[in-house]
Amino acid sequence: MLGCAALEKAGGYAVVHSVSVEKSWRRHGIGTTLMRRCLKDAKSRGFQAIGLTTMFWNIRFFKRMGFRTVSREKLPASL
Repeated sequence: MLGCAALEKAGGYAVVHSVSVEKSWRRHGIGTTLMRRCLKDAKSRGFQAIGLTTMFWNIRFFKRMGFRTVSREKLPASL
């Protein structure tokens, strides 16, 4: 296995978690492919929004995927 990602339902929202790519295979588009699949699946299931939490060193990757940083206080309770 080279990578994995999970999409979890949280009320009317989706949460992406456990995105991981084998270290020697990073920067080959695997993480981007996994995230695009999660986003496609979430959209096809009609989720209102998609959220995730990540470490600061991954923020640029997720911003490139269309996510934006928001404070936890502004998130729905189910997330």
